[in-house]
Amino acid sequence: MLEVYEVTVNGWPTTMQLTAADAAQRALTGEDTVAHRTAVREWLAAEARAIEARAETKQRTPSNKSRGAANKGGA
Repeated sequence: MLEVYEVTVNGWPTTMQLTAADAAQRALTGEDTVAHRTAVREWLAAEARAIEARAETKQRTPSNKSRGAANKGGA
């Protein structure tokens, strides 16, 4: 059965359909398959979105909320 691998040929990223034997000759593993790399990219993107969402909900509040313009206690 052929698997699709993401490899670099002459400095250019490309995809190749290889059998398990051909992939082993080129020292390619399951982590080099397009399906695996796509899953990793999607997972990293989801993590980045989660971090952004946490940062947005954790907005900084002023240390003394009661000091508005009306009660600053000027001279």
